[in-house]
Amino acid sequence: MSTLLFVLETVVIALVVMSTLLFVLETVVIALVVLVPILCRVSKSFRFNMIMIAYGLCITFSCILSAIASIPYGRTTNNHYRIFHYFQQSVRWLGMEVTLRHAERIESEEPFVMVANHQSAIDVFTMTHIWPKNCVVLLKHSLKYVPGFNLCTYLCHAVYIDRFNKKEAKNSLANVMDAIINHKRKVFIYPEGSRYASPDEEFLPFKMGAFVIAKRAKVPIVPVVFSTYRPFYDYASSKFERNGHIVIEALEPIDSNDFETADELAAATKLRMHEAYKRLNAELRKAESAKSH
Repeated sequence: MSTLLFVLETVVIALVVMSTLLFVLETVVIALVVLVPILCRVSKSFRFNMIMIAYGLCITFSCILSAIASIPYGRTTNNHYRIFHYFQQSVRWLGMEVTLRHAERIESEEPFVMVANHQSAIDVFTMTHIWPKNCVVLLKHSLKYVPGFNLCTYLCHAVYIDRFNKKEAKNSLANVMDAIINHKRKVFIYPEGSRYASPDEEFLPFKMGAFVIAKRAKVPIVPVVFSTYRPFYDYASSKFERNGHIVIEALEPIDSNDFETADELAAATKLRMHEAYKRLNAELRKAESAKSH
């Protein structure tokens, strides 16, 4: 009898605890529903962080869902388009508009190395609008451990590179060369290596990997330039406005055989990209100025 009473007391206590926890949870949820919109209005920093969290969750969940949807198709570069579709739909609430110029320059059936300027996390969205067929991406090693994202990259034949491990980096470059030569794949690379959005419109120094690959494989470089995000997104000032406008322009392919060294090829590519970047930004400023008047 005493054992039965003890069990009953334990069950009652457990129910009381659960009831209390549910009440606390409900209170927290209600508080969040009420407070978050208010805080978003009064605090620019809070609003920015909430949008970035939501954006990050969109990336995570769209990666997980699209990866699951892609599993039946196996490992193929065509999975990119399925994954990109899921992600683009998940961030429609941000209202970002993309203008794409000279997309025909990435439509070649032959392999090439595609390079783009690297500004911020928004690049994840931007790059989905200018992706050539049969293309793989070269990614930094740390991204290999991001849940959901890592499965997507595996299914799409992405190549990871650890710049701080010479042996692994050498193996990664060998894998890229194999993808280009034996599988006729294009390769997407951010030559700056790290995200950088300079207020004076400068680029970081270009790393040589993309250009060494292009020289060795004897394939062209196709530069792609993303206009600045600063009119609607700026991490330093906690700005992330909806309905931002981005212009993406594919530049003329650059024949790697026209240059003696990878350094010369990199310098020429950077110069063309930088000039295009400044031109696109000037166009956006002019358009914005015309709107305000």
